[in-house]
Amino acid sequence: MGVFEFLIVAVVVSAISKTVTAVADRRALPAVDSARSEEVDALRDAVADLGTRLHRLEEERDFYKNLLEAPPGAPSLRAPETE
Repeated sequence: MGVFEFLIVAVVVSAISKTVTAVADRRALPAVDSARSEEVDALRDAVADLGTRLHRLEEERDFYKNLLEAPPGAPSLRAPETE
């Protein structure tokens, strides 16, 4: 084997090893630190709060929709119960 062939084999082996290393690094799971855990908890709380607020807005929308659609002379509607 000459010098030229040796260099080609070395470059091919190097390229394959770098590709395998890059794929293995992409598959590795990131470590969860306490700061990320706190961020996840804060986001979870924010989503729960938004869900509660959305539910309240839907109740109010339904109330006003029913109020506007009520025929004349119909008994008055009560506001939805708040928690």
